[in-house]
Amino acid sequence: MKRVVIYMFFLVVLVFCFWGADIVVGVDGGTQEFALDKVYQEQGAGYSIRYPGDWIHYTQAGHTVVFIGKKEDDSHLPTVTIKNVFSTRMKGGIYNDVDAVIQDFESQLKTTKEPSIYGPMTFLYRKNNLVLEGKQVVAEYVWKGEKYRQWVIIVPRSGGQAFHIWSYTSPAHRYESYRAVAKAMLDSWTIM
Repeated sequence: MKRVVIYMFFLVVLVFCFWGADIVVGVDGGTQEFALDKVYQEQGAGYSIRYPGDWIHYTQAGHTVVFIGKKEDDSHLPTVTIKNVFSTRMKGGIYNDVDAVIQDFESQLKTTKEPSIYGPMTFLYRKNNLVLEGKQVVAEYVWKGEKYRQWVIIVPRSGGQAFHIWSYTSPAHRYESYRAVAKAMLDSWTIM
């Protein structure tokens, strides 16, 4: 009986997380509820994205951009991160396909405590006559004593030379508070 209750709990969490995340529909240019008054668009990134005016962004390891809000206290704030990785079609690329990117993510997740992963499920990016089929997962884990939840979307570039990895990461207790902002940013994400 206890096992059935646990399975039902995780099923409800999974449905709740994915229901509001447009799991199958993906990005379709929907309306935004937040003032995303800044735009990130760097030459060579292959995309643009809007983000709130009180957030900042910084570049990490060349092809990774992290967006984060102003720190209000000593706890960790949610972040939206976009990382570009090369496929095996490019020199130095290590990923054959979206599934290989997910497998790498799952391997990294095993270095944390209490890892759980839900998915993968289909994600369709549809904007400006561009349709890209990717996948997404939701993960939970404990890192440095704090529980986190992470929503990860992997989309291949048309041509297959690279993959965009979009993620929203948050301490679990703040995940729902900031998920709508992350979703609005995701809806503004334009792959070129």
